[in-house]
Amino acid sequence: MPALRKKISLTFLLILVGFVLGRSHCLLSRGYFYDVHNRRTYQSPHGALEWRQVTKSVGIPFLDPGTTELEFDGRILYSAKRAFQENTPVARDVEFDGRHLKWNDGEYAYSLEIRESERKGDQQLSETVE
Repeated sequence: MPALRKKISLTFLLILVGFVLGRSHCLLSRGYFYDVHNRRTYQSPHGALEWRQVTKSVGIPFLDPGTTELEFDGRILYSAKRAFQENTPVARDVEFDGRHLKWNDGEYAYSLEIRESERKGDQQLSETVE
């Protein structure tokens, strides 16, 4: 009887270790990583714009140079991943007054006008694309 108990315990332990190792491998190789390193908020009468420097990766973020994001009202307006050991693209020189947004990422200069939609409040958008 003690030999049977040992075999059952060993079998259970091996199954548990296999499950833990398999789950860890799955998370490390296919898991989604998102970590905010720096954050700045630009306030305006029409809402806040948030600039973030993040690590965004599927799998282990090994030597990830980072991604710059600009978000307004829950919408990502700009997201650019830096090249390895490069300084660009990184959104900088951000100017925001609530309607006009300007920034430079080291490769291009951007200008964006933000205004409310003329269709705001329409519950049904039934346009067809032809």
